[in-house]
Amino acid sequence: LKSSAAPDWLAQMRADGMIDIGALDLAGADFERFSTRVIWEGARIKLAGAKARYAGGTVTAAIDADLTGHAPSYHLAGDIAGIAWKGGKVDADLSADTSGAGIAMLVNLRAEGSFNARGLDVDYPSMDGCFQFSGSRNLPQLKLTSLKVSDGDETLIGSGATAPNGEIVLDLAGMDKPVRLTLR
Repeated sequence: LKSSAAPDWLAQMRADGMIDIGALDLAGADFERFSTRVIWEGARIKLAGAKARYAGGTVTAAIDADLTGHAPSYHLAGDIAGIAWKGGKVDADLSADTSGAGIAMLVNLRAEGSFNARGLDVDYPSMDGCFQFSGSRNLPQLKLTSLKVSDGDETLIGSGATAPNGEIVLDLAGMDKPVRLTLR
């Protein structure tokens, strides 16, 4: 596939401003108090200092969109803090890349980063580690590495991944014996 040139109106577009949105629904995810600086230079758009409230926590990110190729491409680098999940809170640093439009954006999504979860309503209420995510037409895949889970008395170390049924299976080792946990 060859790259097509951006239309003249897009190549000449220049803008710099702020966007503030009280409530924003992105594919069923409800964000509040979304704000960002928009820097638009031709076929490249940057959302600098994007921030919002989500699920009781905060999201901050820098987002770059490149419209120069045959399909748009996107890069995000950001943090989440205090997001509600399974009765507890999650913090994470992440970067993500994707391309395309519509469903192709989800299929092409690749993300990685680190996370820390605490106060979860599961057998081991504390978890931290690294993750890799890849979208798919069938079943998105999540891989967890350098995983540490703890119930306060015992700490287990291991990894996890998406099982064929969509559940996340953790394979962990502790002092006594190997442990397999499933997150639904």
